[in-house]
Amino acid sequence: MGNKIDVSGNDLLRLWVDDDRTRVVLLSLESFGNPQRFGRVARAVARRKPVFALFGGRSATGSGGDRSPSAAFADVDAIVDALFSHTGVGRAHSMEALIDVGLLLNSQPPPQGNRVALIGNDGGLLNLGADAANACGLAIPELSAQLQANVRDLVPQLAATANPVDLSATASPADIIEVTRAIETSGEIDASVVVMMEVDEHSRDVVTTLAAPAVSDVTRALVYVGGDVAGDGIPVYPTPERAAGLPPGMPPPPRQRATARPRQRGSTSRLAGRPAPLHRRHARSHLPASGPKWLELGTAFDLVASIGISVAPWQSATSADQCAEAAAKIGIRCVVKAVAEDVVHKSEEGALILGVAGPGEAADAYRQLAERFGDRFRGALVQMQVEPGVEVLVGAVRDPRFGPLVVVATGGTEAEILDDRAILVAPVTTAVATRAIEHLRIAPLFHGYRGRAPLPVDQLAELVRRVGALAATVPEVERIDLNPVIVHPAGCVAVDVSASVSNAGTTMTPLRGLLRLDQGRPR
Repeated sequence: MGNKIDVSGNDLLRLWVDDDRTRVVLLSLESFGNPQRFGRVARAVARRKPVFALFGGRSATGSGGDRSPSAAFADVDAIVDALFSHTGVGRAHSMEALIDVGLLLNSQPPPQGNRVALIGNDGGLLNLGADAANACGLAIPELSAQLQANVRDLVPQLAATANPVDLSATASPADIIEVTRAIETSGEIDASVVVMMEVDEHSRDVVTTLAAPAVSDVTRALVYVGGDVAGDGIPVYPTPERAAGLPPGMPPPPRQRATARPRQRGSTSRLAGRPAPLHRRHARSHLPASGPKWLELGTAFDLVASIGISVAPWQSATSADQCAEAAAKIGIRCVVKAVAEDVVHKSEEGALILGVAGPGEAADAYRQLAERFGDRFRGALVQMQVEPGVEVLVGAVRDPRFGPLVVVATGGTEAEILDDRAILVAPVTTAVATRAIEHLRIAPLFHGYRGRAPLPVDQLAELVRRVGALAATVPEVERIDLNPVIVHPAGCVAVDVSASVSNAGTTMTPLRGLLRLDQGRPR
């Protein structure tokens, strides 16, 4: 379509959703125009028929010098993954894969799940297919004892029955066809990959027969190695990797799409404490004349606390005496943090002193920070030092191309190095937030790892939801990082917050709104 001057991908999606002749939608995209509108339209279409997309420009990443961990994590590739996951759109990573899946679903029903059986006459090729399926997150379940016995009755000389099912090179075409149909009608799998190595001129009979309409709802992919064979309506792939790698990107089947993304009561954009307009007013009161502005630490804490997120107790101080008084009120071991101009990563820039015990040490810490930052020093923040726990980063960033995004990641000073993160499109439900948390590599730590006490994933998910609600309803908040959030058996508490505000988010205009009008009417 070229540059989509007056017809967009969203227009075509709206056309195809009600077109009975359209069984599967394939998109090759270089931009989204209005990502929020794409998300709404694509989600509605994906509930009714499979939608797959290929996005060009995956190598274009965010600025490597960005000082916000959330922004650094939200590179283009991760954002596109998040947008497609949010909308139920399957993502293809090559034009070949996009066409392959389109050809398959044009002739086969979408899989009802991720259970795959591999059946064929060559063990090496079956193993390659199994490796590809495993790499894509598919399950290759062991067939039940009864089904294996049934298969063995059909082909006594077969080499393996568990799955993959290796019928060996001596199996006849009739044997392979019978076994395939027995497995597909067993109810134990959702998709089958039939792999045929050409043995003689009769090998092609397998493809010719299995390319006929299926007798079950199982998705069937055919592989033929050793020659060119055309299936009757079903594509035949030349390698097992191409066939076994197709199902993982497939969205849920039509009857499951409406419930694929669980809904929960209440708005995902609901904020605790004050209504959203007051949060916007709070953010706007700190807007700079131009460009983004980092909020002072106390102001960032106030913003987070105002939406119902627990923050470790703290007090501001503008003198050594006030710092000592604050430490006395908190009463236990404290952290003293510098409030200094243009400081974001406090540990890297020497802007915090840990393990402060008592008023005297707090006053000394204040004077030390004042000397360290000189004219940039604006005061200090004295905060209760929280006991160690699992550190999580929860943040949000407003991308000028994709809108508000939420980041959930392993937290702490090594967050960017570990790169253990999930990107979500804001706003989010607690169900979506929970799935993101459970996909982190540190997820076992939340569930009693090596005898530790279980941690409240539900409370962490609610915190993620609130951050997403803030990002979705207060466009003046350009980015915000809660790093770390300490997760304890008793709950979650934020101990450090960085936030910047900008007026850029309030002036964004959808690209198609800039089209010229001829005599007051759209062209």
